[in-house]
Parts: sequence; C-alpha cells; structure tokens
Amino acid sequence: MFEMDDVETADRRIQRIGSAMLFAEPVLESGRAVGVDDALTFYAGGRGGVLGTSSWEQVHSAFAFFPPEIVQGAWETVTAWGDPGAMAGHYADGLTAFSNAVFPAEAAATFATVGQKVIDSITPLGYPLFVGWRAMERPSEVSSAAGIVMMTLRELRGDLHIQDIAAAGISPLEAEVVARGLDGISLHGWQPPYPDPDAHRSKVTAATAHTTSRMRSIYQATLAEHEWQSFTEALAVLASALRQSTTDA
Repeated sequence: MFEMDDVETADRRIQRIGSAMLFAEPVLESGRAVGVDDALTFYAGGRGGVLGTSSWEQVHSAFAFFPPEIVQGAWETVTAWGDPGAMAGHYADGLTAFSNAVFPAEAAATFATVGQKVIDSITPLGYPLFVGWRAMERPSEVSSAAGIVMMTLRELRGDLHIQDIAAAGISPLEAEVVARGLDGISLHGWQPPYPDPDAHRSKVTAATAHTTSRMRSIYQATLAEHEWQSFTEALAVLASALRQSTTDA
C-alpha cells in the first residue's frame, strides 16, 4: 500500500478528472447563468477567485504555468465582472452540478469522504489555491461534494509541485515544455522561442517525483490502508464514469 506508483496513478487520475471538469458544460453553464460567457474568464475567476480581491500578479504566481499577459488579461475581465470570490462560488456550483451529472453517487461519496479527511489533515505552508478551495463551502449531500474535493486535492498537488519546480531552479516555461510539449504550451498561450525540453527533462522529472513523494507522505500519514484502498477504488470508478460520459456525448 501507498507505493509510489499507486500514488502517482491516483494523483494522475485526480489531475485528469480535475482538468476535464474545468471546462465541462455543467461548469460553463454556471458561468453563463451569471453573465460570464467566456470560458477562460470563468476558469480564471472560478479557480483563482478563492484568493479574493488579489492583484493579477498574485494570481499569476499561484497559477504559475501561464504567461503573465494571459493571466493579466483574464483577471482584468474577472474584476470588471465583480467580486472574484463570488465568481469562485459560482464555479463551485458548477463543479457540484458536474458531480451530480457524471459521478455515481456511492463512489462519489466515498471519494469525497476520504478525500476530505486528507484535506483536513494538512497544515498548509505556502499553498494558496489549496487553502482557498479547502475553505469553499461543500454541499450538504456528500456525494455532490466530490467535484469540490477533487478540485481541492488537485490544487494541493499543484501547490506542492510549484514549490518543487521553483526549488529546482526551473522556470514555468521550462517546466511546461517538458510536461506538455510544444503543442501544449502553445495552447496555454506561450509564444516562441521555446526552450529545448531535453535540456530540462531530468530536473522536471526529479521535481515531479519529489512532489509524488510528498503526496505519498500525506496519504500515508492520514489514511489507514483500507481507507486508501477505498479511495483509489472510488477514484477509478469516477475516472471510468468520466470516460463513459465523454463517449456518450
């Protein structure tokens, strides 16, 4: 139990499911309902609004892996709409709608319950997005909270990974070109010239492994083996449900 490969698999699933939620139709519909039609604006205000009335530089620091001009433009649109914290609340409503539409209730409830135990165990040290999402109100129905718990755990690993990338002396663009490739960084708005990914691959790989090791320590310190087993099994069910929903669509 708590083997590095198992932790890596679990965290990869959280990352992938979380990424799929970010621009899913139930989430975007929550934005349109309050007059936010642009997906990037709702993403920026939804994800980063937990930081409150911050400057775009603070949001950029928390997001890390986007070009500054992209974050600045999106955040200016967010603040022109109104209170970023309110937008984050609407975004959370969208995640709840996504949970209810896609996830089987039993697996969602198990994931949310065990995941929340992990979340509550953390003493945060420089985890801005994680702390913001941990404070987000959960719906009373535990299965409906799975989307917000997923987002919070995703931000936990994200905050840890930003620390590890910074400690390794790697720039955001250098990290992204290794993690996403040239096509991926272009989609994130990065402009050429691009660094050679092979020049930074070993450092990024080591930083990623260190992040996984830190997550393993968190899981191991918090969960009994049977809880970890139920958590990973529920997560696999949620991943399968997401794939099925995409196929059905």
